Amino acid sequence: MLLLSLLTFSPVAFAQDVGSITVTVTSGPNGKILVDGKDTGLSTPATVPNVTAGNHLVQVQVPERCLGGVTSVDVAPSRESRAELTLTSQGGFTQIKVTPESASVLIDDKMVPMPFADELTCGKHKLQVTAPGYVPETREVFVEMGSAPTFRFELLEEGFGSVVVQVSPPSSKVLLDGKQVATGSETLSNIPSGSHVVRAELDGYNPAEQPVTVRANGSTQVNLNLTPMTGANPVDTAKPPKEPKEPKQGVGKKVAGGAALAVGLGVGGVGAATYSKARSAYVNSYSPLYNEGNCGPDATGPADPEKCEQAQGVYDSEVAGPYRAGIGLMVAGGALVASGGVLLFVNDDRAMIGYTREF
Repeated sequence: MLLLSLLTFSPVAFAQDVGSITVTVTSGPNGKILVDGKDTGLSTPATVPNVTAGNHLVQVQVPERCLGGVTSVDVAPSRESRAELTLTSQGGFTQIKVTPESASVLIDDKMVPMPFADELTCGKHKLQVTAPGYVPETREVFVEMGSAPTFRFELLEEGFGSVVVQVSPPSSKVLLDGKQVATGSETLSNIPSGSHVVRAELDGYNPAEQPVTVRANGSTQVNLNLTPMTGANPVDTAKPPKEPKEPKQGVGKKVAGGAALAVGLGVGGVGAATYSKARSAYVNSYSPLYNEGNCGPDATGPADPEKCEQAQGVYDSEVAGPYRAGIGLMVAGGALVASGGVLLFVNDDRAMIGYTREF
């Protein structure tokens, strides 16, 4: 009989332990209702039923508008409580960590103290990190409502490094940050530290590119393999090969002469370009650093060791070697051009090459 009485009155007892909360917003758009962090599936205005008696945290969120509000509500058994919230712009709890620790940080062009750990309104923000002797870095980030992102910055020391570029096909053009700097595989020297983009292009092929991070006094390897475009340079395999014709008299020496002449012009052209590049580096890079650093014996002021060292580095890597190579290639190209001319203008297939060999 006692058990029957408990079973009869227990629903009444349980019903007296719960209440409800009617949730509204003072103005603005309606949003979803959360109680103690759990989504109720309801949107304002609405009444949340069967809420356990006691203190509860009521939230209204409008994620697409980055708006939200929160309040504390006491729920009495079998009673209706009310929660009217004012929505404000909300975001996420954001941390920013930097290396070196002495770096300065700006958020949306405003300096902030470090270390930074605070709420940022949701949406886009511009983060700028700078430090003396380091490459500055700027990022655009997006903070979601209710998120807790951590943004890390590791600044690169100012200086110069190199990028070793390997391309296929070998005749591909190499571009650095949108400017052509080489043709074919080559080591790009004196690249300022920081983020760059290396790209390879060639007619009839799909271009390829790769972002690289150059560190002071470091070297980075980049491999770019281009793939042929669909339908480019089709090969007609249906046509039978032509039968070789009997060579005419004098054709041998003309072929050899033309080949030597073409190679000579090519070698000489490469030599002239190499020489011109060395001359340009001397005029535009080495001389200004040398003069600004008062590096010469006739300088009127004290020498600047750093600029003198930079000038010597430019001279060693961009002037001396290319200058000697350019002169040597031009001399070799001239010799080949002269040999080719002799072969082209001799009327006998038996043209003498050197002193002991015959063609």
